[in-house]
Amino acid sequence: TSVLVFLLNGCAMLIYQTLDNMDGKQARKTGSSSPLGLLFDHGCDAVNMIFGSGNWIAAMAMVPGNVEILLGEDNENIQNKSIVCELFGGDAMMACMLVLCPMVAFYVSTWEQYYTGKLILPPFNGPTEGLLLGATLSIVSFLYGSMFW
Repeated sequence: TSVLVFLLNGCAMLIYQTLDNMDGKQARKTGSSSPLGLLFDHGCDAVNMIFGSGNWIAAMAMVPGNVEILLGEDNENIQNKSIVCELFGGDAMMACMLVLCPMVAFYVSTWEQYYTGKLILPPFNGPTEGLLLGATLSIVSFLYGSMFW
């Protein structure tokens, strides 16, 4: 695959983050916010979360399963020496965490908003810093290659 995909993904994430954070403020400012608009916004966020996780998995060159089957039993394989791979029990486990952790956080915050009427985010949150980190991850993969991770 071409590394330009990672640059495109990083730029697209920054644009998405900017537009996603602006639309709700604009709707409240003009008095045009509605429950349907909120549902549509959260629906788009939920779909985008899956694509974002998939892109991060690709940007970090995660290979589910036994890497030795794909790359051979060579001890010089970079992924055999990955600290992250060893710490989290392999790339498949880390990939599952990259998909499930944002989903759980999104579900809990949406559930809280439904019952309290307020969306209270911590100082370090997914819609702002999480997307910035994801865009940085993609741009670093563009600059240094996906095997950097």
